[in-house]
Amino acid sequence: MVLSNNKIIIREARLSDSTRLASLMSELGHPISNEDMLHNLNIYLANPMTKIFVAESDSQVVAMISLIIFPLINRVTNYARISSLIVSTTERSRGIGGMLLEYTEAYAIRNKCDKIELTSGLHRSQTGAYEFYRERGYKSDQTTYFIKKLEGIE
Repeated sequence: MVLSNNKIIIREARLSDSTRLASLMSELGHPISNEDMLHNLNIYLANPMTKIFVAESDSQVVAMISLIIFPLINRVTNYARISSLIVSTTERSRGIGGMLLEYTEAYAIRNKCDKIELTSGLHRSQTGAYEFYRERGYKSDQTTYFIKKLEGIE
């Protein structure tokens, strides 16, 4: 499915987008090589429970959002997690991030998700990201996440 508002087109990512997606990740502060992005994109595209949607302006990818859908053992519905949302610094404040969120939320609903979560780094509160999410109905639930870095992965 492709959504267009005459200037912005939202569509699923393609392998040919890998270089631009790697560049966007670097803008967010998460550098990744083009080769690693292509590898990860192959995995996402092969898995029906993962999606990457991109926003194009003038035939250039200017933003992306990645989504993971998974069942939980204690629920009948699925759960969705946005693992990244990036709008190029040159394209911010044009409504593109909001369009990507709406598109992704609609996709999650069609796939039987009743909740969607995302995380945003503490330093992003200074950039307006927190306010952006709150304006779109996202609330901090004050959940404490416990994270452990696993060793032994090459």
